[in-house]
Amino acid sequence: GAVAFLPRRSLPHVGIDGASVRVASGGDALGPGRERLRLQIIGLGAGPVLQQTGAWQVPDGWAYAPPEILGGAVVQSNLRALFAMDAWSAGVVAAMVVGSRRTSPFAARAEWTRLEFSERRAVARRVAERLGDMPRLLTELNEGSGGFVFRNGWAVQILLGLLKPDPQERMSVARALAQLEEATGKGKGEGAGR
Repeated sequence: GAVAFLPRRSLPHVGIDGASVRVASGGDALGPGRERLRLQIIGLGAGPVLQQTGAWQVPDGWAYAPPEILGGAVVQSNLRALFAMDAWSAGVVAAMVVGSRRTSPFAARAEWTRLEFSERRAVARRVAERLGDMPRLLTELNEGSGGFVFRNGWAVQILLGLLKPDPQERMSVARALAQLEEATGKGKGEGAGR
């Protein structure tokens, strides 16, 4: 779908964050108190600009940033690393969509009582907590999805693959899309709904 548009053209987005992602009401209700959500990616991100200029800055949406950016270490980027960053962000978006969430499951605010003075540090803590208790995160997403996640093992595999903390082990967006299309029987261009 929308998140795979640029990777299919060998371009990273590099800017998937709260400003470029919209999860909105998308039509029919899925049951009592639940609505079908629709994913929209706004703009082309930094990928096309990066290809021309080579310059890029981390987006403000820390809740979508991968662990390798949140840790504060200097990241030497290449195209493969940028795709891995996009894969993490796509995993966050996938978690939001399947869990019927309007915000990232890693969103956090700085807490002075924890000596956290930045959103970046708070999100890094939250990522570590959530990844340290992945069964709880998956259970929350399953509850938000009305059982969709656990009824579809491929959804669990995609979420776990995209949200790997090690970028070298992380599933690519292209692989996640291929797995989704295989599981749902929908080919490229046909869209893949829940």
